[in-house]
Amino acid sequence: MATQTQYYNLTKPAGNENVDISVINNNMDIIDEKLHEAIEGQGATYLTATLLSTGWTGETAPYTYNLTLEGITADSDGLIAVADTATDEQYQSAVTAMLRKTAQAENSLTIKAYGEKPTTDIPIIVRLG
Repeated sequence: MATQTQYYNLTKPAGNENVDISVINNNMDIIDEKLHEAIEGQGATYLTATLLSTGWTGETAPYTYNLTLEGITADSDGLIAVADTATDEQYQSAVTAMLRKTAQAENSLTIKAYGEKPTTDIPIIVRLG
């Protein structure tokens, strides 16, 4: 009697059964679909935000910025980068600020500036996944 695999219910004919090509084709369709879902699921999602110059707290480095951004989860792989749309001044401000994401929660990122406190708004991109 045929059995099923644990995760995707692929049909495994018993050793004494004749092989039915439709069973093999059905298994191949299931494998194809699951592989496609896995590969598509590895694509990254990008969110945009702006770190406002007025949003930094602290009198000395590291300065802290608590960013609320819908779509972030506590365990999503959130990486930050300066957006391509940043002006030279904004990019320089980000570089001298020495930005680093230090915490993440539901719809929230904490970013610290270990250098100079930013005096311009900095557009960022958050990569998830």
